[in-house]
Amino acid sequence: MDYSTFKALQILLFFGSAFAFCLWQLAAVREARRQRILAKDQHLDAKHPKSASKR
Repeated sequence: MDYSTFKALQILLFFGSAFAFCLWQLAAVREARRQRILAKDQHLDAKHPKSASKR
């Protein structure tokens, strides 16, 4: 393996890992947001049981 191939792989792995980390964080934030919304809806349904049955 020559030097240019090695450097290309190094760059690919560096930016690939950064991209994978960003995707992982995006998925974690979306899941946390979804959990928060579900908890909020359940809290509202517990306060108003009649409106929950109308859905």
